Amino acid sequence: MDSYEVIADVSRSLVELLRKNLTPEPVAKEELIGLCPPYEAGNYILGLHMYNIEEKKNMGTQRMLNISPGVQKDPPIPLMLYYMLTVYSKTELANRAIDEQRILGRAMQVFHDFSKLKGNPHIEISAIQMSMDDKAKIWSIFNQPYQLSLYYSVGPVYLESDIIRDTKPVVDFKVDIQSK
Repeated sequence: MDSYEVIADVSRSLVELLRKNLTPEPVAKEELIGLCPPYEAGNYILGLHMYNIEEKKNMGTQRMLNISPGVQKDPPIPLMLYYMLTVYSKTELANRAIDEQRILGRAMQVFHDFSKLKGNPHIEISAIQMSMDDKAKIWSIFNQPYQLSLYYSVGPVYLESDIIRDTKPVVDFKVDIQSK
């Protein structure tokens, strides 16, 4: 697998985590949970959408990595991924709000209980506290009315570099000391 797929891999892992832990209750089938933008939920009951990616230079090393003697690789790019989780309930209007709250409550519980991605213990899932204005701004970007959603940051995720450099090892070292 290519290293550039790390972002997609994290998204797939989050969907798998939700599918495994939210079915058959409160969501009947796994295929009703998936990745989708808020304006295109399709048949999903629970949609996960990545709305932002940020490079975090202060989280990683800026030095070349030694791969083998005489071979170095550029350092990876540390990233934080930002997601929103939204319920698109299809139940009758009288029960829709309760259904949405049950699904969101279980999703919150799952992301809390599994706050480190399996197989990637350094990748943390953290709830984001934001104002109603900020939430409404995110929805307005998609020309959609505000809908109750959960917001999470996931990371750090490291995007590997493909740049590999041959270096010459130090073979001679000369020190010239003069006395006064």
